[in-house]
Amino acid sequence: MININIDKKTNFILFCIVFISVCLFLNYQTYFFLSPRGIHFIRQTDSLSFINYYCKTGFNFFNIGNLNLYNSTGKTACEFPLIYYIVALVTKTGIKSHLILKFIHILIFFHTTFFLLNFLKRTLSLINSYAIVFLVFSSTINLFYALNYIPNYIALCLTICALINFLSFLESNNPFEFKLSILFFLFASLLKVTFAIYPIGCL
Repeated sequence: MININIDKKTNFILFCIVFISVCLFLNYQTYFFLSPRGIHFIRQTDSLSFINYYCKTGFNFFNIGNLNLYNSTGKTACEFPLIYYIVALVTKTGIKSHLILKFIHILIFFHTTFFLLNFLKRTLSLINSYAIVFLVFSSTINLFYALNYIPNYIALCLTICALINFLSFLESNNPFEFKLSILFFLFASLLKVTFAIYPIGCL
């Protein structure tokens, strides 16, 4: 197959067009505005409750809790709350927390997809790279979790970025690539501890 060579700016614009087109085709614009529902309903509402707890009790990063009626203080444990804290801060502008959280998911999804596409283009043609990326990310499971409230999907995206950086490090022996992979692995493991198996496997 003939490979198509395009500059970085054109590559980014083309990706944005394809990404938005795929999202519209998969009806992301409808799912984006939906409240928690379906499987993991309780866990989805927990994420929003962690955010609301910050808003109602002050923005102390290490004061983590949720609005649990069975607990007088609401204090509880959760995964690393950086995303919840950021969403809580932005919520002060008046935007609903569930929309901000979903928007962050979409941004991370966008970044990961673009990152993976550029990695595949090193060895595959442009058309094949697009086909592989959007075949994977157009799955119904991805559709459900990309526009969700639980941290599993963010952890998956960060792990993919970490693996790409790690493979790039093996090719170039660039210590910056290695540091980036460790950073992504660390954040992913803090969000979902089971993802720690990936950096363990790589190292």
